[in-house]
Amino acid sequence: MIKPQVPAYTTINFRQVRYLTTWKKGSGLLALMVSIALGSFLLLLIVAFFTQAANQNRELLLRLQLQHELHKVLHLMSKDIARSGFYHIQQTLEQSNIALFNHTDGTATTITQANREAVNSCLLFWYDLDHSGCVGSQQGAQCQSEQRNTTNEIQKELFGYRLKSKMIETRAMYKNGTIQACEQAQCNGYIAEKGCDTRGWVDLLDTDTYQINLLRFSWLANRKGVLAEIGGSYKKQPKIRYQSAVVIALNNRLAQGSQTASP
Repeated sequence: MIKPQVPAYTTINFRQVRYLTTWKKGSGLLALMVSIALGSFLLLLIVAFFTQAANQNRELLLRLQLQHELHKVLHLMSKDIARSGFYHIQQTLEQSNIALFNHTDGTATTITQANREAVNSCLLFWYDLDHSGCVGSQQGAQCQSEQRNTTNEIQKELFGYRLKSKMIETRAMYKNGTIQACEQAQCNGYIAEKGCDTRGWVDLLDTDTYQINLLRFSWLANRKGVLAEIGGSYKKQPKIRYQSAVVIALNNRLAQGSQTASP
């Protein structure tokens, strides 16, 4: 039987191994600084990208909010102005008072401007809000007597929109500041050219947030329609702005002595 060979033991000289081992050199200071600089530059690019994206998203949201607010104003104006000159035909009414408020040509709408404001930046009109057949609340079969108005609460049916100090305002007259028993000149004066300078107006938007740079009304189709233009921006961020317009048909425009349909 053959015995397996016993492996021979080898003596390792650690001193020789130490000097024969190849050692790798580490990175130099310059290479480390370049790596840090490149990493910092890439980090700055990433931060700048996300910051720019966040600012763009915020600006887009602000622009959409501004657009929403101005479109609400346009919708409100178009709904009101389209009813200009409407009055309900009451069979029991003997005499209306609309002739006291209308212009001599029978119309019930005026485009003008407030003092020191842009031309054609104010629109005044009336319509029969409570369907009484008159301007104001009906007290009896006659809404006027001897060329003098006999209705009450006429301020509730006198409307208007104007530009004032970079803000759009709507008419909100008070009873105490309105001559109820007005004669023709006084009644018509509420929708005449100087009517934009009367008291009783309120802001339609927050004056601390928004400012209106444009409000203009223009006649269309032989005064049977109105073009309303509006433009605004943020007060603290004027570069974010928006402008729009709407065409409004005056469905109830009156001819002198004519009758109207429904609003």
